[in-house]
Amino acid sequence: MYEKALKDFEAEKKAVSAEYEKKEQVLEQNIKEYSAMIQNKSSEEAIAAKQEELIKLDEELQKSAKDLELHLGMKKEAIMDPILEDVNGALKSVTKELKLNAILQSTNIEGVSFVLCAPDETEVTEYLLRETNSGKARIFATEYKSDPSSVTIGYTNIELVLMYMPEYKLMEQRLETYTNKLAEEYDKKSNVLYSLYEEYLKKEESKSLSEQEENEYLSRLTVLNNELGEFTEEGSKEIETMRAEQMEAVLAKLQTALDKVALNNGFTFILNQATSSGVSTIVYGPDNADITFALLEEIEANVETLEKKKLVSQGNLKVGFVNVEAIMIEMPEFKTIQSNIQTFEESLLSEQKIASERLSPEDQEKSWEMAEEDFQKYRGEQLEPLMTRIQSEIDEIAKTKKYDYIINQTGGNV
Repeated sequence: MYEKALKDFEAEKKAVSAEYEKKEQVLEQNIKEYSAMIQNKSSEEAIAAKQEELIKLDEELQKSAKDLELHLGMKKEAIMDPILEDVNGALKSVTKELKLNAILQSTNIEGVSFVLCAPDETEVTEYLLRETNSGKARIFATEYKSDPSSVTIGYTNIELVLMYMPEYKLMEQRLETYTNKLAEEYDKKSNVLYSLYEEYLKKEESKSLSEQEENEYLSRLTVLNNELGEFTEEGSKEIETMRAEQMEAVLAKLQTALDKVALNNGFTFILNQATSSGVSTIVYGPDNADITFALLEEIEANVETLEKKKLVSQGNLKVGFVNVEAIMIEMPEFKTIQSNIQTFEESLLSEQKIASERLSPEDQEKSWEMAEEDFQKYRGEQLEPLMTRIQSEIDEIAKTKKYDYIINQTGGNV
């Protein structure tokens, strides 16, 4: 059912994206014409007129992008709603059948593990497969068993721990060395392409090219440009493969350490404190259940900046959950902040699109990276006051209502 829904959505996306792609191509063509006008030293009036045309086309493209996003969002919702209702019904049935208070998702939407360590007999996946009539449920290998009074929860920040792992640092060094090697090769190929392009432009300006010579230049430029694109794509795949292979060993060692710390300190579950994008999954929790330092000691990572804490596994926990994203959206000032962020992003994109045509591929990449940093910084500055207010309220509620943990529901973790 889910696979069919994905196919239906992709078919719809392909069908409605054609018009947007045409407008995108028109804008790209006009940007090339604008660059050519600057190189050919066209009149200021002509360049100014072309700039106005580019701004208008860019505005139209951005509007089309928003319309397309809205349409696809509504279509995806219509396709996915029946599936989500089916899964939600199954979750309720399993929760009732097994007398559970809540079900935690082992990985979030990004694929980052949320439940890092848990007893095999608390896994409810096969029950859900049965309830959703997937046809793929196996005979239960283990019987679900969980005495609420025996459940103890610890937590850590896996992203932080990884940064301090000696094996992870070594992996990053190897990847950086290989990436720099590929970058040097890319620069050499890029320089050959642009030297030939400059040579072509000079001869074109002096009108010393015959039709045959011009075709030869264009043919060589096309071949070199295609080779550069293929080199970039293959290089990215090689880096991804190398990272995946080396990361497997790092994660295996980390999981062994997690299991040992959990066993030695009497924790039933170990949860991940944050996603890779920095979104908090545990927005409130006791300090004496943070196993980060113990985990770092287990993997022999010497970190003096983190405070060593006494670990205490506590049963009969009072756990609440909240959707931080939903709360933030409902705050009165959020709409203004969101509008500010969107305006800033659109302005940044417009500037980058026009400016990038004058830059080499290497400078384009750096320019886009700087623009992304500027955007993330601005976004963070805008949202920080809201997040501070929300965290303050969460802390107050947790203390007043005597919650041991409050878990963030955003991303499907609860």
